[in-house]
Amino acid sequence: MKTLLLLVCSACVLLTACTQTTNTSQSSDLDALLWSTASAESDAISLQVYAQAKRQLDGLLANPKKSAALEQDDDAEKLLPAIIVEVDETILSNAEFRYYLMAQNKAFNLEDWQEWVKESAAKPVPGALQYTNYAAEKGVTVFYVTNRHVSLFDATYRNLEEAGFPLNWGEMQLLMREAEEDWDWDKSSRRAFIAGHYRVVQIIGDSLGDFIATSPDMTPAQRRDKSASYIDFWGEKWFMLANPIYGDWESAIVGSSGGGAGGINDETRAKYQFIRGGESQGIW
Repeated sequence: MKTLLLLVCSACVLLTACTQTTNTSQSSDLDALLWSTASAESDAISLQVYAQAKRQLDGLLANPKKSAALEQDDDAEKLLPAIIVEVDETILSNAEFRYYLMAQNKAFNLEDWQEWVKESAAKPVPGALQYTNYAAEKGVTVFYVTNRHVSLFDATYRNLEEAGFPLNWGEMQLLMREAEEDWDWDKSSRRAFIAGHYRVVQIIGDSLGDFIATSPDMTPAQRRDKSASYIDFWGEKWFMLANPIYGDWESAIVGSSGGGAGGINDETRAKYQFIRGGESQGIW
């Protein structure tokens, strides 16, 4: 009787899990979105990151031998200082767009994304304005490196300008994907371009690829190892903001679990597969 009861309970749990699969991904996205936009903890992390970066900036400016860009040449001490900031979820929040998608029960899509960007309505991430303007007051050029497509340049520039971000040198400060032939999804070529003309003293982003070259086939464990190998950079020259909503971290998990390209259900299954294999992934 106990064995039969266990089998029935197991079947009920399995049936419930199957019927809830389609909602699991959206539910977890909602939790991540609410945490990122409505929690004091999320604001505190952003303020903390930018305050710490601001405190470290003066010391880096006083030491011309230090650079934050791995693409920087050794003679960078003769160059004027610059910082690199990523745009989406680093200095501009797209929370309103994400809420819209959720309300419409839509997945991310380029058509809606482009319409949102053209509104130039994204609001600053807490602490970002204070940090970038402080750097500009110190004579540091702020470069905005984003994987938004160059076709959205005018709207993005207008958003930055109207939000109050420093654009002392105008359009040359916004480096967008495909603005040049080799400016693809990998931001290394754009960091190298900046490092060829300025000493990059700090980089701030929300994804590992904002700081170093990564590849789509890297596993989560490889990404963590790569990050850990630059311990001397974090907290002084490199600063990472939390983005639990989307990013390369997610595609690395889905890819390493052997699925995810087919839609929400496949992605959710892939994430559960990753959790079940947590020990082998080095999580616990």
